[in-house]
Order: sequence, then C-alpha cells, then structure tokens
Amino acid sequence: MEDSKRLFLAIPINDHFDELIKKFITQQNIPKVKWIAPENWHVTVLFLGDFPAQYVSLLISSLEEFFKTQQFFSLDFDEFIYKPRQSKPTMIWAKFYQNSYFDLLCRQLVDHIEKLYSELSVPFSMSLHFENVPHITLSRLKNPLFQYPDLNLKDIETQQSLLRCDFCILFQSKLTPDGAKYTNLGEFKLRQS
Repeated sequence: MEDSKRLFLAIPINDHFDELIKKFITQQNIPKVKWIAPENWHVTVLFLGDFPAQYVSLLISSLEEFFKTQQFFSLDFDEFIYKPRQSKPTMIWAKFYQNSYFDLLCRQLVDHIEKLYSELSVPFSMSLHFENVPHITLSRLKNPLFQYPDLNLKDIETQQSLLRCDFCILFQSKLTPDGAKYTNLGEFKLRQS
C-alpha cells in the first residue's frame, strides 16, 4: 500500500520480565539462533499491517476512546517454549497462560478496528486465532526445517510472575537489514477501576 505505515498494538513488558528473559537467554546454548533485541520485546495485542498514513491521527483518536472502556488486567507467566512444536520450531516464545481478559481485548479491538476501517473505506483483512495466546517472541528461527532434537530449552526459576497490563502502545514497524525498528506512535491507558 502506497504511503502507508506498518502498525501493531502491543503491551510493553516491565523490568522484571526484561531481567527474566535476559537470564533465560544467557543460559541457552542453541546454535544458529538470533535473539530479538530487548527493545523489541512486547506482547502483541493486534497486528494491523499496512495502514494509510493520512488516517493515523484518526486511528489514534479512535483507539483513545476504545481503551477508555477497557479494564486493566494481569498476565500470569507460564513457560519458555519452542513454537509451533519442538520437532520443527520456527520461534521461541516467553508464553503466558491463556487469559480471558486478554482474549476479550483482542476480539473487541478487532471489532472496533473493523468499524473504523469501514468508515474510512479501508480494506479490512484481519483475523484472530481461535485462542489468542499472550506471548513475547524471543527468536524467529531462520531455518524452520532445522531440527533441534537434543536442544531442550534450559528452564529457569520464575516463581510467580505477573505482567500488569494497564496500557497499550501503537507502534510503527520499519523493516531494516538489521531487523525491525519500532516507533511509538501513541500510548493508551486501560481503565483502572
């Protein structure tokens, strides 16, 4: 799409998860893995893809109104895993437990965005998974056929780890030879009570 911005909405992580992930990565010994830069760690809520640049300010205003209606919640950390499965992984995730508040936020956000796109006559092609699994992508494995038969992820002690989700960020993503670069276009607070 000409004159467009590649956009997504995400929940930022806190210092606790930043340290937890760094500790996890230092204990792994997996060949040919390029880890995603810490400044790009986040929980994706919705990937919008290419969005017309001339409507970004309208999108931001619309999202401000939407998030005023959404209650904050917390995500409970589950485990570090290969996805989709260890025998043929394409990613490494820091995965949270399924969360009904997160799932509802994703679904209501899609409905809200679809209405906005319709009003702006922008083609809408987003779809959600049956279950929206909150996670932080830590690595995209370049060769999905590469086998890791004996390379189990070394677990670390996580105790009880909660990520408080009280605001969401609209990011612009620019793909560069050095990886994706994110620009914060707006922050939206979720309702506190």
